[in-house]
Amino acid sequence: QDMDPKTALQVLADGRGLGYRHLHITGGEPLLWQHFFACIDEALEMGYESIFLNTNGTILDAKMARRLAVSGKMTVSVSIQGPEYIHDAMRGAGSYTAAASGLRTALEAGIPSMIFTAVGKSLVKELPRFVDTSFRDFPDIKEITLIQLVRVPGDAFNLTSEILSPEDFLVMVRMAAMLNL
Repeated sequence: QDMDPKTALQVLADGRGLGYRHLHITGGEPLLWQHFFACIDEALEMGYESIFLNTNGTILDAKMARRLAVSGKMTVSVSIQGPEYIHDAMRGAGSYTAAASGLRTALEAGIPSMIFTAVGKSLVKELPRFVDTSFRDFPDIKEITLIQLVRVPGDAFNLTSEILSPEDFLVMVRMAAMLNL
């Protein structure tokens, strides 16, 4: 939130000057930054061919989605940590409903969208059902990306008990491989 817009524009220009054609924006929550849309507009003017946005989806409304969709170069990834009871335990009560609403809003605006999931112990046993439910609830999503949950400095919730052991990680990888079949 406190990034100077001049710094952001310099990063964009440096990246483009080095030959980057695809921009990946993540955060925190990028949609909270007051200069977000000006930065997107500038990136497109510089010639970036695509923009990939990671968001928690909770503040993505129809007006924002229309603005993101207009270029036809945006892809949105919404963080959903599993079914509602798991997501809300990791992100706070009511956050699943808000994230799901943001994802639906992006899809309704015609933005190619996906689910980004940091997998913890609670989700491993629910993974096949979560994937099935996600594709039923959001039939237009392109994919679900799974990563291993990690602790980060200053995280809002202590998720130590959710960290995958090496064995849990292998179970997740095998399950994802089988789901891919």
